[in-house]
Amino acid sequence: MIENIRKYTGLMIVVLVLLFVGLVFLGDGVSNSFGSKPVMKTAGQSISQKKFERNLAVRELPASLSFAPLPRQARVLASHYLGDSIIDFQQASPGSIVSQMSYFLQVNSSPERFITNRISVQKAGIDYGVTPSNEEVERFVENVLFADNEGNYDIEAYNDFVKNRITNLGGTKGFNEYVKDLLTAQNLSKLLGGGIAPELETLRAIYDNEGQVITAEQIVIEPGNYEAKVEPSEDEIKAFYEENKANYNSDELRSVSYVHIQPNWKETLEKITAEKAEAAKLAAEKAKEKEAAQMKAEEEAEKANSTEIPQAPQVTSEEMPKEQSEAPETSSPEAGSQGDPGELGEQAPAPDQTEAAQESPPTSETQSPVDSSAPAQSAEDQLNGAEKNQAVNALTQEVSLFIQKVLDDELGANFEALSKEAGYTLVNTDFFSKTAPPKELTKNIQDSPVGSLANAIFLLPANGDSDEKLSNPHKTSSGWFIFRLDEVKESVPLSYEEAKVRVTVDLKKKLARELMVEEAKVVHEKITAALKEGKSFEDAAKALDHSVEKKPKLVAGQSFQGRFFGDPSFEPARSTNAGELAPLELTPSKEDPQRALIIYVDKREIVKDAQYSTQLDNTFNSRSQASRLVAFENWLNDRYKESNVIPPNPSE
Repeated sequence: MIENIRKYTGLMIVVLVLLFVGLVFLGDGVSNSFGSKPVMKTAGQSISQKKFERNLAVRELPASLSFAPLPRQARVLASHYLGDSIIDFQQASPGSIVSQMSYFLQVNSSPERFITNRISVQKAGIDYGVTPSNEEVERFVENVLFADNEGNYDIEAYNDFVKNRITNLGGTKGFNEYVKDLLTAQNLSKLLGGGIAPELETLRAIYDNEGQVITAEQIVIEPGNYEAKVEPSEDEIKAFYEENKANYNSDELRSVSYVHIQPNWKETLEKITAEKAEAAKLAAEKAKEKEAAQMKAEEEAEKANSTEIPQAPQVTSEEMPKEQSEAPETSSPEAGSQGDPGELGEQAPAPDQTEAAQESPPTSETQSPVDSSAPAQSAEDQLNGAEKNQAVNALTQEVSLFIQKVLDDELGANFEALSKEAGYTLVNTDFFSKTAPPKELTKNIQDSPVGSLANAIFLLPANGDSDEKLSNPHKTSSGWFIFRLDEVKESVPLSYEEAKVRVTVDLKKKLARELMVEEAKVVHEKITAALKEGKSFEDAAKALDHSVEKKPKLVAGQSFQGRFFGDPSFEPARSTNAGELAPLELTPSKEDPQRALIIYVDKREIVKDAQYSTQLDNTFNSRSQASRLVAFENWLNDRYKESNVIPPNPSE
């Protein structure tokens, strides 16, 4: 046998070398061929389950980075990609910068579109020669994403990130690849959107219109005032149900099995308590040493003074002036200790001992006794947030090893057995809805936009393989959770009787909104007529039994991620002349009116302060960047159409 092995030693070495080369250069390809089937195809590439999940995981990257403001030199480096306007944006942070760049890849779109966009950017970056080098990526990571307050590379923060946050992204390699794609997308957007910018004078007119300050008055009419006035009949309720029955379904119900991997809180508390006691002891010893050193210094200084300063000569009674020698004694140690003496030199009365006793702090005997009926705090509750977080983070490696073992063993099919083997208690839940989960599953997931554990459970595919029904580890303030989806009860249409209460409430709200709109139109017309007759807005409103709300400083709001933040009264008022009534405003929309606003504009003015030019320039740069983004998104959309995307099949 030994001779045969020796005979094929050369061949074995060749095979081992080839295997090593394959492992190094094929990367995920080897593991995918063994443990993960393709879930989608795009641009001629098959996307494995693992790669698909990693692309989903990078969506949470901004929340994993710091949101502390970056120093100027870090913003200057970021401006090479994001434009000069970010230099003066002092609130820019690693998290906000990555979030902004992620929008260029349409991070909030469907997974198949986001993955396709990344592939398109990677290919175009090579074709156009705008892919940053590895050194450029590392410089951005070190000097922007992990810069400290002084602009230096914070290697401790980076190591903590690598240790605790990077597993789901595919390790350091996966993280760096995503940063490279973000930087490439910025370079491409500049190339594809070059020369696209708004006309400055047009932009100035828009900026002035949006920047004006408006003084106004308004009447607010709400549908709640009309709900008591509507009583739909049974036939109307049935008809409304038939028209909208698709909206009335039972809640989807799910049951899961999960493990809660948490620290030994008692041991953690004992350890931290001992550390605090030791720290307090050391602090007391240092304080004592400092006090002793100070006393010694004072003694030496006093001794030095007594030897250096000559004593004043003693004056005898014979040498003392007659007036002083004959003066009555008006001071004594006893008198001085009790207070000023009386007119004839009597000793001042001692303070009332009763009052002194009342003013003295209570001793342990006089303090209120502890309420023994109050429930004792658990060891976990006695720790503060930072202490809990440190204890939970200490379990990161243990949790990672466990989930990897579960996935390696038949892709999670033996979750129960492996949980028991690891010493974790497996909890099996009853069926629950997303809105009414078990209390333990209401905990929020840290550093994730998903929210609660229950939300994450209802994101798992209802139909899928064992590994697809198994969640990633989710970190909470009380430990890590890993759960497996066991059963699903699909949502089913509700019968009329089952849905009647909800249908009745919805119909009454609909009818009340319609009444509100009709009333608002009438009020608007009557006030318009009253203003033409010379009446004030306030008098016209009072005549119609409506109160007036003063709006002394209406300013423009902002839109962010599809939501408007600001006063909705500004929009109709900004194009209305002073002394006139704005068109009737229904918010948030005409299709879903929740309020009716009747707005009278008193005054409009453009405020040009010292920051006007700077802010106008920033607006120009911001709009130019928005134009780049639009051009780049159109390019991405064209590439998506060409990619022959086969999205994931949710039924598999």
